[in-house]
Amino acid sequence: MGTEKKMGTAFIAVPDNNVPDLSGSKKIKILLAFRISLVTILLGILILFDFTWPDNSVPLSYSLYLYIALVYLITIIYTVLLYKKVNQQRFIFVQLAIDVILISILLLLTGGFYSLFFPLYYFIILGSSLFLERQKNLALLLLCCLLYPAVIICHFLPPASDILALPLLAANARGTFASALFLRLASFLIFAFILRLITREHQKTREALKQKESDLAEIKRISDHIVQSIDSGLLTIDNHMTIISLNKAGEQLLGRSLSSVLKRPLAVLLPDLPELQEGKTLLRHELDYRHPAGRRLTLGYSITDLENETGEQLGKIVVFQDLTELKKIEQQLKIADRLAVLGRLSASMAHEIRNPMAAIRGSVEMLHNELKLEDPTHAKLMQIILRESDRLNRLISDFLSFARQDSREQKTINLPAMLKDIIFLFRNQFPRICFAEIFESEEQLVSGNPDQIKQVFWNLYKNAIEAVGEHGSIKLNSIVKKNPAGYGKNSEPVIEIIIEDDGPGIPDEVAGNIFEPFFTTKKEGTGLGLFIVFQLLKLNGGTISIHNLEPGPGARTVVTLPQNNPEDLRPAAE
Repeated sequence: MGTEKKMGTAFIAVPDNNVPDLSGSKKIKILLAFRISLVTILLGILILFDFTWPDNSVPLSYSLYLYIALVYLITIIYTVLLYKKVNQQRFIFVQLAIDVILISILLLLTGGFYSLFFPLYYFIILGSSLFLERQKNLALLLLCCLLYPAVIICHFLPPASDILALPLLAANARGTFASALFLRLASFLIFAFILRLITREHQKTREALKQKESDLAEIKRISDHIVQSIDSGLLTIDNHMTIISLNKAGEQLLGRSLSSVLKRPLAVLLPDLPELQEGKTLLRHELDYRHPAGRRLTLGYSITDLENETGEQLGKIVVFQDLTELKKIEQQLKIADRLAVLGRLSASMAHEIRNPMAAIRGSVEMLHNELKLEDPTHAKLMQIILRESDRLNRLISDFLSFARQDSREQKTINLPAMLKDIIFLFRNQFPRICFAEIFESEEQLVSGNPDQIKQVFWNLYKNAIEAVGEHGSIKLNSIVKKNPAGYGKNSEPVIEIIIEDDGPGIPDEVAGNIFEPFFTTKKEGTGLGLFIVFQLLKLNGGTISIHNLEPGPGARTVVTLPQNNPEDLRPAAE
């Protein structure tokens, strides 16, 4: 059903914008309760009147008792119909229309024009203004304006006035009576008009409020969407250091759901934030975080105040990001810079060593050819000098090639075959150490320099053997990973080789320096083993990371090499 919107002199049907926002059943219940209350009050007055003036209550009170019973009966019928599927607006209109008739009957029973119940018409006008659309509102107003004069006309009809015991109006008082009737009917119209203005303003206010609520809800929805969509973690706490929100990125970074940390102390989630306990505000800082999955992450975070519109502090906002990969890249760049310097220095030194070595070898070879050595021991020593000179020359050549970052010939390498050969040699050399290996498939191909790749795993196994001692275990697992982290969404698959040992692990204070040249924790170490491994993997497009097992003891070394399509390159000859 629609109401009308006034445009000039015409009324156009529009939606019920001026009807207060109450459900139909609630409106009906209000009408039922109000009707029962009025009738019950009338019943109480009658009972009081009968007890106070019993001789004057007949026959009028009997008619009113019947009237009250009729109203109760009608109300019961309304209550039954309330729980059936009916048109709510039409049902309310029918109730109010019947109420107009009942009020008119009540006026006829209680004195007509002189009845004290005349103001009940105003309740009808009020109810229609509150609960009904404009058309039905006007219809009820018209019904009141018709039935009330009909009640008054009964004063002038002797049969009706005699039956209802209505007082006759004096002939000289009819002018005054007409004026009073006109004023009462005019009051109906004025009252309805005022109510209409009030309900219209109320509706405008309600609509404006609903619009503001809708705008605020939309702003909140957009704000929540922005907070949940950003890549950085966002955590908010109140002034009591209690967590009150955590976005999706924060849940993923910290490995905890909002429901598991909501309303809990911040120290449960991030115990290493003393700045918050001291009430400080930081633009940028870092902390080490142990992920529930066992990984150690480096988180960069900033802390700002959470304030309301008046500037009152409500808590703190913590914005954080995972800097673990960035820290690795930063560390690798530092190592690369040092390697560049070392490469230039080493190349110069190698050249300086090669020149006197060439002179020494030439001199020894000349002596060997010209001298007739009778003692076979001397001849053997000459041969050793020549052989070791040649070996040293090859080492210098390889080192110069390494310093120039020459990856030499690239071939297709089947990693399982190469790794099995290395493990076989170490298993025979160290029978008390338990070696285990798992390969996802027997053909895992990579492209690289076979000698350099073999040197990488040879050095890694030597380090693991030194870590576990005479009795220990070393496990290897080789798998293919698609779209690996740090390589991009559309990257090619890589082969990931994981080597785990049960040694003492790496001290936390030196974990960030293990790939630096000349850094070692061993008494007889040179500090070049892992440094060379790192550089060789870099030459062949691979990566390496080493960290302690969680829980320990032991260390895990993860090497990745880009997987090679078996049709791309010719396999290396074994």
